[in-house]
Amino acid sequence: MKMIFKELSFFFKRHKWRYLIAVISMIISSLAMMLPARLIGRMIDTIVSGSLTYERLGQLVILFVVAIVATYLFEVTWTYLIFVGSYQIQGIYQKKMMHNFLTKRSGFYHKFRTGDLVTRASEDIRTLGMTTGFGFYAMVNSFMMLAVILLTMAVTISWRLTIVAMLPAPILGFIVAKLGSKIDVEFSKSQKAVSDLNNDVLEVIDGTYVVRAYGQEEAAIAHFKEDSQKAAIQNVRVAKLNTAFMPICGLAMIMSFALGFMYGGILIERGVIAVGDMVSFQVYIGMTIWPVVLTGQVVTVVQQGKASLKRIKEVLKASDDLEVSGSKVLDTVQNMTFKDFNFSYPGSNDIALKDINLTIVAGQTIGVVGKTGSGKTTFIRQFIHQYPYNGEKFLINGELVTEYTMDSYLQRMAYVPQEHTLFSRSIRENLYLGKDKASDSELYQALNLAAFSEGVKEMPKQLDTLVGEKGVSLSGGQKQRLSIARAFLRDSEILLLDDALSAVDAKTEREIIEHIERERRGRTNIITSHRLSSICSADMIIVLDGGQIVDRGTHEELLSHKGWYYEQYLRQEMEGK
Repeated sequence: MKMIFKELSFFFKRHKWRYLIAVISMIISSLAMMLPARLIGRMIDTIVSGSLTYERLGQLVILFVVAIVATYLFEVTWTYLIFVGSYQIQGIYQKKMMHNFLTKRSGFYHKFRTGDLVTRASEDIRTLGMTTGFGFYAMVNSFMMLAVILLTMAVTISWRLTIVAMLPAPILGFIVAKLGSKIDVEFSKSQKAVSDLNNDVLEVIDGTYVVRAYGQEEAAIAHFKEDSQKAAIQNVRVAKLNTAFMPICGLAMIMSFALGFMYGGILIERGVIAVGDMVSFQVYIGMTIWPVVLTGQVVTVVQQGKASLKRIKEVLKASDDLEVSGSKVLDTVQNMTFKDFNFSYPGSNDIALKDINLTIVAGQTIGVVGKTGSGKTTFIRQFIHQYPYNGEKFLINGELVTEYTMDSYLQRMAYVPQEHTLFSRSIRENLYLGKDKASDSELYQALNLAAFSEGVKEMPKQLDTLVGEKGVSLSGGQKQRLSIARAFLRDSEILLLDDALSAVDAKTEREIIEHIERERRGRTNIITSHRLSSICSADMIIVLDGGQIVDRGTHEELLSHKGWYYEQYLRQEMEGK
């Protein structure tokens, strides 16, 4: 628990008065809980001595009711205060996780599987919340109750009898400690198994059409069953350790009862304690069952919380390995320069881009072409700085891009990747990512530039049409055009299109290109494409092969070079005819 308290010390300091009130309420509640047992003992002694009167009985009953009501009220108070804090802590870490996911670049996501991140952001945070809620409740309550009960037993009845009755406690503590260390290890394995299972579910959902197309449903089910079985086995191991606490606690309590009866009988015979004291003492021992059980649960919950906190911190501390953002604010992009630029993906020895030397002046439209695997996507990703540079020079206005704040730099960009990311919301809400709370006329104008306004108007709910998970209700061409419309709506200095017109027909492609040429005249556009018709009017076209620029020039200049571009152009012209 020390590790958890240290990590959450900021929260406990911020709400110190809440927890102080909770602890005071807990002390009063524990003290009030001792009174009924003592009153029962007194009542028995008065009955045995024959001195019980109606007046005395009434006094005892009133005190009994007051003690019960006080116990209830103060118990409710401190329980509420502690569990409110538990949910607030979960909210804090959920926000931290989401901020982490949104600010980290691609290098971070190479270190974790999606299902693992989902588990850590949900199950592990929930476990941490349970530790700070029920765990804190159980730990403090069990300690407070045991302390008050033992003190009451020792002071009001007999300290010798208390020591004898509690002899099994050290043995119980040793066993609990041993089981707790095992739970930490097994629960970490259990959470990893759940992460793997979640990842399998996400992959199957994403790739369900591919699985069906290849007739691999049975294989996918078998793989899922295997991972599910592994998770179940691991969870059973944790459950076995958890369930071991109750029998052990029960055995310890039976031993305490037996020792208390035997030695208590001796003390009664010697006249050291009265019969009523003996009855009260046995009630007190019975009352220790709950805090002892809680102690066992504390060990379980704390070890699980510790394991979950480690997994959460691992994500929060994981770096995307990007350079520290600079301090300069980028107001406008006048030019972008690659100087002797080389790039390899993290963890790979293969060079994805090699000896790139290129200057792009503001207002130019640049076409990037090349055969499959030539490095087009890798090249265009360099503009959004997803991976760290290792001495490579990418300059903005003559300064290294790392000299500028990432926010001011990325605000100049509108990026449409090959994998079109749409959210399970309406068309309107997906467009709002380009410009928050844009008017309907602005939304339709952007859709018109993407040649999709008429298509949206034909839908029953138009802008409020839900696109489904990842745009499942839209065709490939509609997804692309909606993504392009979102980029148009952003109206940035630089537009990056990564083969963003591959799923539209030639007529629609020509319409969108004309809109780009007209509406974005004087702004920078960088377009990668397999179709040369998409970029033939560009100010400059570069041809990539094996990550290197093997040719460059205008459409006419590249045709005159009679190289790959010329051959590809003739082939596509013939296919078009």
